[in-house]
Amino acid sequence: MADQINANLERLNLEVSPKIADAIAAEMKQNTSRGTAFGSDRYDNEYTERYKAKRERAGVPTSPVTLRFRSNRIENTRTETTGNGSVIKFDDPQMGVIFKYHNDGINYSKVGNRTRSIFPKTGESVPQSIRDIASRLIGEVLLGR
Repeated sequence: MADQINANLERLNLEVSPKIADAIAAEMKQNTSRGTAFGSDRYDNEYTERYKAKRERAGVPTSPVTLRFRSNRIENTRTETTGNGSVIKFDDPQMGVIFKYHNDGINYSKVGNRTRSIFPKTGESVPQSIRDIASRLIGEVLLGR
């Protein structure tokens, strides 16, 4: 019995978690392109005045905050899967650090905290469509399909 449970858990990590991670990554890209977050998570979608002026000089949109400048580095993600599950990583590790700052929140001395939740903060923030996919896939694995 324990062997079957362990085999099912391994299948969940290797087969189901990358599909869920890919769905979350796709939703993240759509959300940020619209300047929105997952669910009711916080997403401050206005640039600071100083950065807005920089964007105007560069000829790029100033509203809403899409986390894209001249290149779309936020679009370049990959899902890495191990026996412990899947992780969404950015192809450019330096930008991954910057996106993490946005996701966690940045405290600017003159304007206060700016948070742009890129990934769901709670399970309730995950769209129902993704939760439905996860439930279906988990059920199939646990039933041995």
